[in-house]
Amino acid sequence: MNYDIAYSYKWFTIAPVFWGFLGLFVVGVYLILNVKNPYVIKKVPHLIASLIWLVISGFLIVNLMIHSLTVYRHVYLPYTNGEYEIVEGEVQDFDPASYEYIISLGADQFMVEGITFSVGNLELAGLRKNAANGGPIYIEGQRVVIYYIPLYGKNYIVRIDVLVED
Repeated sequence: MNYDIAYSYKWFTIAPVFWGFLGLFVVGVYLILNVKNPYVIKKVPHLIASLIWLVISGFLIVNLMIHSLTVYRHVYLPYTNGEYEIVEGEVQDFDPASYEYIISLGADQFMVEGITFSVGNLELAGLRKNAANGGPIYIEGQRVVIYYIPLYGKNYIVRIDVLVED
């Protein structure tokens, strides 16, 4: 049996932190433009709105950084160090997410050799591309090898090998 790598968790991203800092930057520019603008008579509402958005942005950045560091420590590092579980078998109890037009709602659920997986759940690190969006798991009975990291009652998929039909 020949398997091809269909998905591999190759790199760690801090994109959410980038978006948080971008939000802070936009609020800062808004604040500077309104405080320095001589035509803005009532500056207090702009200052209050900016302060509220700065607090919200700061809170989001801290949460995103904590989440990114947790994913890095508990998923990315163990995967790169070879500290993961492997299961080989057929996809069973495949329950795809609902698909309406271009938007995929929810996550695909399936089992391999009695181990439950979820794909498309945005809170999980690892594989997020479900069947409706062209993900590697798309049909019941598909033969796969899944490399995963069990953490906090969830299985984070870090690599999938799919059987290639010759």
